Amino acid sequence: MDVAIELASSGADVIGVSANLAASGSDVQIAVEKLGRKFYPYQADFTNRDSIYAFLNKVKEEHPKIDILINNAGHILRKPAAEHPDEYWDTIIDINLNAQFIITREIGKQMLTNGYGKIVFTCSLLSFQGGINVPGYAASKGAIASLLKAFCNEWAKHNITVNGIAPGYIATDNTQMLRDDPDRNAAILARIPANKWGQPSDLTGAFVFLSSPASDYINGTILTVDGGVCEEIEAAKVTTDNKTAAHQATQYLLEKGCKKIAFLNFSEFTATSIKRKIGHIDALTQNNIEVDTALILNCSTNKKENIEALTHLLTTQKDVDAIFASSENLSIISYQVCESLGINIPQQIKLIGFSNMTLAAHLNPSFTCITQPAFEIGNEAAKVLFKSIEKPHIDYSDTLIQLNSTITLPILLFLSSCSNKVQTHIQKEFLHAGSGYSKAVVITNGNTKTIYVAGLTGDGEDFETQTRATFNNIKTELESAGATFKDVIKMNTYIVNYKTELIDIFRRVRKEIMGEKEMPASTVVGVQALAAKDKMIEIEAIAIIEINQK
Repeated sequence: MDVAIELASSGADVIGVSANLAASGSDVQIAVEKLGRKFYPYQADFTNRDSIYAFLNKVKEEHPKIDILINNAGHILRKPAAEHPDEYWDTIIDINLNAQFIITREIGKQMLTNGYGKIVFTCSLLSFQGGINVPGYAASKGAIASLLKAFCNEWAKHNITVNGIAPGYIATDNTQMLRDDPDRNAAILARIPANKWGQPSDLTGAFVFLSSPASDYINGTILTVDGGVCEEIEAAKVTTDNKTAAHQATQYLLEKGCKKIAFLNFSEFTATSIKRKIGHIDALTQNNIEVDTALILNCSTNKKENIEALTHLLTTQKDVDAIFASSENLSIISYQVCESLGINIPQQIKLIGFSNMTLAAHLNPSFTCITQPAFEIGNEAAKVLFKSIEKPHIDYSDTLIQLNSTITLPILLFLSSCSNKVQTHIQKEFLHAGSGYSKAVVITNGNTKTIYVAGLTGDGEDFETQTRATFNNIKTELESAGATFKDVIKMNTYIVNYKTELIDIFRRVRKEIMGEKEMPASTVVGVQALAAKDKMIEIEAIAIIEINQK
């Protein structure tokens, strides 16, 4: 329908044919005629040769000069190859290939006589790939890709162009099953840089272009319209488990007594947002809480629209007792909207979300959030890379078994925006100074303590001794504030005359003292010198703890 309307808006009268197109008054006919163009409806069953030829005889008689042919008919039937029945195969090949060959051949005869024609086939990404569970469809679309080139080779010299368009993942009836499958949907979206399914309207420009004189020197070409689909790279991957993290966050809210949680979804289409939404819904379902779609807000990149949508939700759904923001931008908006509506966080509404913001602890109240374990992701990725370098000639099937995809779990920071008790004043205290120019500061905001350990160094004659002493000094400062290394969320390290041998020592000592599983987000910087004389390493750390979580 979209293609017909776009062609009509470009000045074409339209002949439409399908198995069940209404003889008059169809939506497409009304839309075309509103544009001042003519629409001629026909019916034909593309699985029946007699029906096809009856249509062709009639349309050629009534329209002896057809300038453009769009071969857009298509059907798909899904079953694994080993179970794919003959009737599935025959139906798909008849509709997607045989009918289109016959129609193109017959209409093409007219174009040859008239000395002009534009023919466009609808191909598919499966014209180049095999697909899964659709052998008939893949075969038909692969054949179409070759068929259009065969027509082109013979008819190009007669001023007829024959091209194809390969749509990517378009939201149509044929793809509904994929979009309804959470895992397949997420996997597909992860491969689309545009982060969304295409719409039929996204194809119209390409069809008009290949139907116009602007494409006169383009022939035998297949134009992909796919949002930039990236083929799956055969490599081990390191990812975070967004589904499990969202599940845990929702479970935490439920344990806090929340029953009506508004979920702010930053996109309907990205793989990450879909997994987070699934995790949230799974937690509700497992706790026998009915999923209220009115509480799932699909947001956009427009801040103003998101503020208006959340304001409307909170003013119309009076008993909302929690907000789960699936991105940090939506978290900030949640604070703003609650403040504008006079809603107290967390007394009236508890707030949780995904964020790596270092200012999370400084919001009032501090923001309970799921933060991505950046260090662990980088560390695991490096391990996988080194293993693949060590065995560069290994067959990939073995590599999958030995390396596998690694999934790390984001960290839930329990801060004040979900607490049942919140203080309103901020206290600041300085701990005893360590060696060098060190200083440790504790800021208490509500029931959250943030510990800053700044400029910490350690004594020693060599780099390893100083590193060990520095980590022990950090441990002492943290313990004096009631924290441990597991509470550290960010660590910055400065190494004089940075080189590989020193970083190896640093990592070994850090692992010995902190433990391999307690690594925070970390940055290591090489410097020429430190302010503290004769010091070779300086570390600063930020830790967050919650007081009286219950």
